[in-house]
Amino acid sequence: MPRFSVIIPVYNSENYIFRCVDSIMSQGYDDIEVLVVNDGSTDNTRKSLDELGLKYDKLKVYHKINGGVSSARNYGLEKSSGEYIVFVDSDDYVLDGYFSFLHKVLDENNPDCLILNYFVGSDRGVFESDCKYTIRNSCPLSRDESIELFLKGLIPPSSCVKVFKRSIISDLKFPIGVSIGEDAVFTIFYLLECENVLIDINRYYVYSQDSGGVTKKNFTKKKLLDALGSVELIHNKLGGSYDEQLLNYYSFVVLLRCLLSSDLKIMFFSDESFALSKLTFSLRFSTLIGGKHKLAFVFYRMFYYFSFLFRKI
Repeated sequence: MPRFSVIIPVYNSENYIFRCVDSIMSQGYDDIEVLVVNDGSTDNTRKSLDELGLKYDKLKVYHKINGGVSSARNYGLEKSSGEYIVFVDSDDYVLDGYFSFLHKVLDENNPDCLILNYFVGSDRGVFESDCKYTIRNSCPLSRDESIELFLKGLIPPSSCVKVFKRSIISDLKFPIGVSIGEDAVFTIFYLLECENVLIDINRYYVYSQDSGGVTKKNFTKKKLLDALGSVELIHNKLGGSYDEQLLNYYSFVVLLRCLLSSDLKIMFFSDESFALSKLTFSLRFSTLIGGKHKLAFVFYRMFYYFSFLFRKI
């Protein structure tokens, strides 16, 4: 059993897959298996993976029909055998020393889940992200503390900046057919099985913003529906056990972010917008975190109030 199984879902990433795989395989860390799952790519990704397979003996390459990123990750989980699971998106990459660092931290602390900070990369270089998901302090957390921070938006939703124990994952899978929120659903369901979680401020993962790979696509109506489905899954799973206001706040932020990326018709008059309207009237202002969310909350609440009033007239 290798210490780490690194799972890389790939779809039309011929321009980035060499950078991604090389960043992992060139680290000189041997207690590892790397599984690349080609999810029905239609460009030259297959040819690139054949070249990488010849270059690295330990690289395992699988080809499957297209089923989406969740399907590819689940396939990788089925084929993997490592003690710990690490996910890397094909258009991202990791910095030298990543796996030696993970090995050391896991040996010293034995967390059920390790959550790390990350860099953002672009054609201008690599820099520290200062978004709301930036981890500012290293600390151990209980299961409930980690879920609360996640719902508050203080833990990044991406599965790629976490290390998971295979024994805890067990039969847990990513939701199939979901393109927005699949990481959040998987993470929440996993954290519910944890006893202890460790947050670490160190940065080794580089999230690339200059690509069009697995997770960086133009916004679509399908993604909005997926977002609504993912928040409903999380709400149904946690409802009754965690603060209802905090759950509503998480759902509000996710839907708000998606609706702001859509056109005006969807933004104000779709079923998803109606779901957001229900949240604005169920949320207390004191629950909101951050000035931008409070401003958006006031705007949407006024809009929905006057739109409903107008309909009654």
